[in-house]
Amino acid sequence: MLIEELNDRKRFTKAEQEVVSYILDNPQKVTKLTIEQLATVTFSSNSSIVRVCKKVGTKGFSDFKIQLAREMSSFVTDGVRVEADIPIEPGDHGEAIAKRIATLQYQALAEAYNGIDMEEIGRAAEMIDKSDIVYMYGKGESLLALSSFAADLRRIGKLSKCETFAGFERVYQYYGRTKLRSCAVVLSQFADSRVLMQHFRDLREENIPIIMIHGNQKSILVKNAACSICFNNSETNSKFGSFASRIVKQYILDVLYSAVFSLHYEENVKLVHQYADKVLDRKRFVDGVRPQELCTSSLQASSPSCIWGKREL
Repeated sequence: MLIEELNDRKRFTKAEQEVVSYILDNPQKVTKLTIEQLATVTFSSNSSIVRVCKKVGTKGFSDFKIQLAREMSSFVTDGVRVEADIPIEPGDHGEAIAKRIATLQYQALAEAYNGIDMEEIGRAAEMIDKSDIVYMYGKGESLLALSSFAADLRRIGKLSKCETFAGFERVYQYYGRTKLRSCAVVLSQFADSRVLMQHFRDLREENIPIIMIHGNQKSILVKNAACSICFNNSETNSKFGSFASRIVKQYILDVLYSAVFSLHYEENVKLVHQYADKVLDRKRFVDGVRPQELCTSSLQASSPSCIWGKREL
């Protein structure tokens, strides 16, 4: 991702950093400038701009603008990029705040969509499909996203267990029994903790292949993962909320679940309907009435006695 490459300021000289700062502050505008115009507004030279373009992996300024425009994908606002850590500004209120948060989330989704590696998504989906059980590990907001993913997999009959990193020892719960085919999904925004490294060693010792979903292209753990799905991480630990990363994590997991679902589409559609029927059956048992009668019953009485019968006080 160009934006992520540009945010790595240490790789640029002082003169190049002036160019980078202008691009990050005005990405939409840059896609419409010539190299001479960009050099003028940044008080730099054509050669400095070309060096910046090549350092982020593009062939030149024209190729850079094409890729930048693809990543920008026409933001909701006037081409101004919203800063992920603190997306609102002093004096913002009401509609201005709502617009900025909407822009940030659209911005994050556009970058996730443009940068998602569908080949890796496909490999991950195949691994999950061939597993008898899927272990999922994360902490904080990553764990919340994984919990939703695990619930979705259970809709199509896939056994899945979602645990925080603190409960990683549970990965051995089937030790000594019939060996189940399994894989692990690890979701981590920064993927750089020593605790996570130890967890990777534990999983590898048990020969459990790892699907790593993360926001750190330089993580040394990537080489130990059977599958690596990396997303653009524009947040730091100085963020006042996980507005961008939260929506990106959920988007990637939703895409992965949909890829798993599509492998046996007709069969899974039936399983989803069966799941819905079981939910209704359970509701009938718990509530004691058919779901369509609940509204009528609640209107006829002001207490639970309409369902369970009159109580003697």
